[in-house]
Amino acid sequence: MRVQRDIAYHHCTLLVDTTHASVSRYLRPEGDYVAFETSSVGSVRSPVTSLAESGCIAGGPGAVAALKRNMADFFLAEGDRVLDAATPWELDAVKLRQSFATSRHRCENAPLFALDVVGAVAADMPFFEGEGRRPTRGDAATLGEAVRKTASKDWAYAMPSFTSTVLLSGSELRRRLKTLSMWQDVASLCSLAEEELLAVLQRCVLEGSEGLEEVAAGTEAGLHLITTVEHRLVTSVVVRRAASTTSTASAVAPSSGSSGGWVQRCLSALLVGQPCDAAVEGLERTGDTTAVMQGLVHEAGSLCLDLPDLAGDAALLMVTRVLLDVWRDKNVFDIAT
Repeated sequence: MRVQRDIAYHHCTLLVDTTHASVSRYLRPEGDYVAFETSSVGSVRSPVTSLAESGCIAGGPGAVAALKRNMADFFLAEGDRVLDAATPWELDAVKLRQSFATSRHRCENAPLFALDVVGAVAADMPFFEGEGRRPTRGDAATLGEAVRKTASKDWAYAMPSFTSTVLLSGSELRRRLKTLSMWQDVASLCSLAEEELLAVLQRCVLEGSEGLEEVAAGTEAGLHLITTVEHRLVTSVVVRRAASTTSTASAVAPSSGSSGGWVQRCLSALLVGQPCDAAVEGLERTGDTTAVMQGLVHEAGSLCLDLPDLAGDAALLMVTRVLLDVWRDKNVFDIAT
């Protein structure tokens, strides 16, 4: 819902004969979250049905076309009655239906006018306020301006602040490292077998955070990446140790804990103060990696003491890319184009 001055605009989706299986693909959260917290009013789940399923209309190939024709006929036959009513929501639906049944024959030869939305946007058609209203500061003056505004990232992220939590498990860290194009080269530089290098890097990431408790035996260690976003900007990144008996995220929000060590410092240095959909130069966007590398070494310190300097720097770059990939993919913070 959008509230503008004294008008509340709401929207709905009218399903004609869509099957539940088709709809369910679009009713799941996009992100792979452990937890998602926001101050906004939560949605109230309600049963999903269609006009055909509820018996309002007959289904079949022509259902949509028939409904559109009926809607147009109803508007032409009864539209004035509805629009002229002081409280249209109090009109008797049964009487409207009966009146429409006897008056719709007058619509058979009535001309229909359609708004060419694409053409109106291209022509930048101006808005005209109804009901004697006047536009206020910030209102779009034309249809094209309104479309551009609602398509912008600023509009999409003009929402209450939210805090999301995603999980990076040890097994996912290893799997993602092995898919990087530079993996084989770094393994050769380290003079280690792949499994040995994976074990070293996993230990550096999951055990390289100060003050975090040990994970109980028999569970898989991981990290919770907790991000707060306010009006598109990342304002906080916190990393906490997570223990999971599976590689999937728990539905329970993480408990409070200690500092996330070098992982938290690195992610905070790269992300805090930046738009959540902005690419990190040198890591997610073409650019000089020298400054990024110096910053990573400063935050991470001697990450892998057992590795040669060149190999250690390359390994740190790989790990940071995986951390960023997990953070962006699971939060669905798509990079703005």
